[in-house]
Amino acid sequence: MKASRLDEMEQFIIEHRSVELETLCEHFGISVSTARRDLDALVERGRVTKVYGGVKALDIPVGGMPLLSYEERDFVNREEKQYICEKAAAFVEEGDIIYIDTGTSSIGMIDFIKDIPCTIITNSLAVANRAALHEKINMIMLPGRFIRKTRSFIDPEVEQYLSSLNVDKAFMATTGFSLKTGLTNASEGEFLMKKAVVHASNQIYLLADHDKFERRALYTFCNFSDIDALITDRRPSDEYVDYCEKHNITLIY
Repeated sequence: MKASRLDEMEQFIIEHRSVELETLCEHFGISVSTARRDLDALVERGRVTKVYGGVKALDIPVGGMPLLSYEERDFVNREEKQYICEKAAAFVEEGDIIYIDTGTSSIGMIDFIKDIPCTIITNSLAVANRAALHEKINMIMLPGRFIRKTRSFIDPEVEQYLSSLNVDKAFMATTGFSLKTGLTNASEGEFLMKKAVVHASNQIYLLADHDKFERRALYTFCNFSDIDALITDRRPSDEYVDYCEKHNITLIY
């Protein structure tokens, strides 16, 4: 019932372009708290965004989901993302050289590895700020131009820079993914960074909550078959479970 309501609500918002929260409650016969939870889920889908007092539809670019700001992504599915980060942190061992991606699905890892002596490579200002608080963590910040919308640094020459570094494990976020399109991102700059990191890393861990399944953005930075582990918050469909088993991809949920 909830899934059906979400689909109908999304279509209702797209048709009306902008809708007040009170209108959604009246039209769908739900409480304010339920409406807010539904909107959190819809924002993560990438076709609407919250505004003061309600919600509005986004203009979807050709190629798939748009690039949302860090703030828009940060408040969605927080508990699920925290669970994913905790499970991902269990793969970090003392002495590891790891990459932590700029997505909101990965920054929480710092809280769970703060007492593990390791080296973090990142292009995320948020990751760097949190990691800087913990003395046992060494940190390498990738160079580049600061992009305020994603709170990350982007450099088209990053592949050359990363070629001199040995990354044991990369913990990657994604705008959306599927077995067909792989791991995707809506920003060309982030796409180039992520693709370079994937190429430079020995193991790839995908951190993605349930809303990222079967969604796509414009750029594919990694094939799904190339990842070593998928860490998510719910059991995926049988298609994903079977695929992971067949391709020796560790599945954690």
